[in-house]
Amino acid sequence: MTEVMGREMGVDLISFPTLRHVMKLDWRGQAMCGRLPKSTFFEYNTLGIKKKEKERRIKVAMSACNACPVRDKCYEFAVLNNEPYGIWAGTFPEDRRKLFASFRKTGILEPLLTA
Repeated sequence: MTEVMGREMGVDLISFPTLRHVMKLDWRGQAMCGRLPKSTFFEYNTLGIKKKEKERRIKVAMSACNACPVRDKCYEFAVLNNEPYGIWAGTFPEDRRKLFASFRKTGILEPLLTA
């Protein structure tokens, strides 16, 4: 949820309380995931989805992530913001929780592993 923090030069300043790591997001236009249905990356684990469909979505998502020219930026964004949903840069939420916990302890972002 966002909230208006104040005004500056006639424009509302907005707080994004869940966004921990701020970076330029211009890389998103180059991301492979933008060419595929969002359900591939965010609905692979939906209740009632058949096992073969789940496996197919994960395979398509991972293939797109592995070929993505901005995978490193996606990885940085997803881990440092502890993104709780979907497949980002070939990582799942449980992967990112561990990576984020490690980052909080050490201050070092573990390198992105290639498939």
